[in-house]
Amino acid sequence: MLALLYYSSAWPAEMTWSVFYQFYACLCANCVGIIYGITIGWASPSIPLLQSENSPLLSGPITEEQGSWINSIMCVGGLAGTVFFGWMGDYFGRKWSLYLVAFPQIASYLLILIALDVEYLYISRFLGGFGGGGVFVLVPLFVTEIAEDHIRGALGACLILVVNFGLFVGLTIGGYLEFFLAPLVPIGILVIFLILFQFLPETPQYLLMRRRKEDAEKSFKFYRGFRKCYNDELPEKYSKEFSTLLKVFDRSSTEENDSGVHWKDFCVKSTRLAIIISFFLVMLACCCGTFALINYAASIFEDAGSSLQPNDAAIVVGVIQVIGSLLSYLLADRAGRRVLLMGSAFGTGLCHATMGVYLYLKYHDYNCDGFEWIPVVALSGVMLISAVGIVALPFPIMAELVPTKLRSIVVSGAAAITWIVSFLLVKYFNDFVELIGLHGCIGFFTVCCFLEVFFVAFMLPETKGKNFEEIVNLLSR
Repeated sequence: MLALLYYSSAWPAEMTWSVFYQFYACLCANCVGIIYGITIGWASPSIPLLQSENSPLLSGPITEEQGSWINSIMCVGGLAGTVFFGWMGDYFGRKWSLYLVAFPQIASYLLILIALDVEYLYISRFLGGFGGGGVFVLVPLFVTEIAEDHIRGALGACLILVVNFGLFVGLTIGGYLEFFLAPLVPIGILVIFLILFQFLPETPQYLLMRRRKEDAEKSFKFYRGFRKCYNDELPEKYSKEFSTLLKVFDRSSTEENDSGVHWKDFCVKSTRLAIIISFFLVMLACCCGTFALINYAASIFEDAGSSLQPNDAAIVVGVIQVIGSLLSYLLADRAGRRVLLMGSAFGTGLCHATMGVYLYLKYHDYNCDGFEWIPVVALSGVMLISAVGIVALPFPIMAELVPTKLRSIVVSGAAAITWIVSFLLVKYFNDFVELIGLHGCIGFFTVCCFLEVFFVAFMLPETKGKNFEEIVNLLSR
C-alpha cells in the first residue's frame, strides 16, 4: 500500500483507481512468488536440523548426500514446472494457469507436515520447485500484460522483491519455528491467494490473442479502473492504448490464419534479437554468483569473527536482498532498465573482485589480519547491488521484448536455462571450489558481471515507458 501511495502521489486523481487495480492484481499474483522464496529459505536452517541427532524425522538424521539432494532436486522440479506451466499458459490462459501453481505448492508443505523420512522431503522439494517453475513463467507474463507502460517496470520488479521477502520469511520460520509448525505459514498465504486471485479477469493481451475482443475490452477496463462501467466509453488516454493493442493483434491475425506458433514467427529480426538478449540476460544473472554464495554466507561471517549464529547470518543476507529488491522496485520506472542493469552489474563485479582478491591472498597465506571485514562487506554488497538489477530485471525485460504470441515459449525456455544452471551450481559448486578454490569461482563471477555491462550497453534498448510497438521499432534498427 505504501508503494501504491508512492507511485500515485504525483498522478492526477482520475488515475488512482487504475493504479490501484493493477497493484492489487500484481500483489495477488505475487503471493505464489512469496511461497517460492519461502521454499528456498526453508532449506538453509532445516537441513542442518535434519542432519543432527535432533532430526524430527522418524527415520533419524539424514546424510550430507541426502541434504544436497534436498537442496538441488527443487531445480529438477523447477525445470519440469517450467515446461508444464509454459504450455498451460498458452492454452488455458495466464490467470487459471497461475491459479493452479498454488496446488503443487500446497502439496509440498503438506508433505512436510506429515514427513516420516527423507523420501517425503524429496517429493516435497520437487513439488515446490515445480510450482516455482510456474512462478517464473507465468507471473512476468501476467503482470506485463495487465500493466500500463509507465509502471510496468515497477510491477515487473515486484517478483524478485517478493521472492526475496519470502526467502527472509523462510529463513526466519525455518530457524525459529518448530519443524512441523513452519509449513502452516506458507499454506495460510496460499489459501488467501486462492480466495483473492479467482476474482481477477484474464489478461487483455491473452484474450486478444484468442480473438475474444469483447472480453479483452472488459478486462482492459477492469485493470484501468473501470470495472463497474464496462459499457462506458474509455477516456482518450486509455482508448488510444487499447487501440494500439488492437492494431498489434489485428496485424498478427492478418499475417496468420490461426493463433498457433510458426517457425517464421522466430525469423523476424526484432524477435530474434529479443530472444538473444533475453537468454543472455538470464544466463548472466545465473552466473553473477548470488545464488551460489548464499550457501557460503554463514562461513564468511564466521571467518570474519562475527558473533552471529549461522541462521542469524543467513537472515541478515536475506534482509540485504530484500532492501536491494525494494530499490529495484522503486527505481525501475525512474532510472530505466539499462542504467539499473549496467550499474548493478558493475557494482556487483567490483564487490566480487574485492572479495576475490582477499580470498586469493588468504589462500596463498598472505597476512590478512585486520582485514577480515572485507569479505563481509563485499558479500553484503554483492547481495544488495545484484538484487537491484541483475537478478530482478531479466524476466520483466524479457516479457517486454518478446511478442505476446511467443512470450510463454521464450520465457519458459529462459526459465529452463535458469533451472539447469541453478541445479549445476547447487549440486556441484563445492566440487568447483575444491578444484579451483573459492577465489577462482568468484573470479569467474566477476568476469560475468563485467561482461554484462558491455552486453547491456551495446545490445539492450531502453524499454522504460515504451509500448510494444515502440520497442519493436528499436529492435528493428
